[in-house]
Amino acid sequence: MSRKGYWIECMPLWEQVNENAAPDLYRASVTAIPDMVENAPSASKAIQKLRDRLKELKAQYSEEHGVILPRLENPVRPPKRPDSVRGWMSVYIEMNE
Repeated sequence: MSRKGYWIECMPLWEQVNENAAPDLYRASVTAIPDMVENAPSASKAIQKLRDRLKELKAQYSEEHGVILPRLENPVRPPKRPDSVRGWMSVYIEMNE
């Protein structure tokens, strides 16, 4: 697995107290960049929105600072699953493109 990427964590968000119902939204985030958060009606859409933002950030950061993101210190092991969150998932996306 390439070390040029990010782990995206995605978890369901319920507006209702009843967690037996389908989630209202999904939140995708990147631990390495705390401001990178996207919400969408499905996990795949939230992850795709976040992936698109990461591509924009990569291009912008490279242009402004001359540094290619992500740097090698990004984790390759998946983040630890929170025990209290049902429906949590993590996806590793490579940023080689």
